[in-house]
Amino acid sequence: MTTSTYPLPTPANKISYSTIFTAGNHLFSAVFFIPVWLLNDVEVKLSFLPTNSTLIFFDKNERITVMYVIEIEGGVRVRRIICMNQDWVFTGPDKKVEKVNVPHTWNAIDGQDGGNDYWRGSCLYVKEFQAPEWDPEKEAVYLEFEGVNASADVTLNGKHCVHHDGGYSTFRVDVSGLLQEQNHLEVIADNSVNDRVYPQKADFTFYGGIYRDVKLIV
Repeated sequence: MTTSTYPLPTPANKISYSTIFTAGNHLFSAVFFIPVWLLNDVEVKLSFLPTNSTLIFFDKNERITVMYVIEIEGGVRVRRIICMNQDWVFTGPDKKVEKVNVPHTWNAIDGQDGGNDYWRGSCLYVKEFQAPEWDPEKEAVYLEFEGVNASADVTLNGKHCVHHDGGYSTFRVDVSGLLQEQNHLEVIADNSVNDRVYPQKADFTFYGGIYRDVKLIV
């Protein structure tokens, strides 16, 4: 694996990193423009492998905050993965509104005592995001959730796009036809007691929330 970062002249309020790498017999170059404000709290690491390239930001506690991946197969870019974990607005059980990052659960405190008295119900997550660069003639954009417990209803720009039952399975939806330049995403997560979503009983807490990563896949 090779790791390289090269500062370049950039637009105002941004810092760029560029690299040259090989995949098979093909030579590639990549330039990433990073908002300056991100660099106050994160370390930028570019990691390039023979089959993919990854730009990862780590915060001061070594937690991944932003991830951008380009996957290469046979010298051809096959997909880009954009992490959507940052900057959600959460409305909790008490109707209090706060900014959060996912993975997140509203049972982080009341679900730890081993009892069955933790709060269960539905809460709202909202995120504003800019559309990724993509070619509508050749590409599609999928929104992927690695885990929302226990049920999820997802709405993008006012259009309901998917309902999913099952908190321990990944699901994704094609949002190509719903994307705008600026986008408004709403997710209702629900861990209410019910008789339709498995498992029904367990010796662990059914933590409610978007408790795994969220991604855009191009």
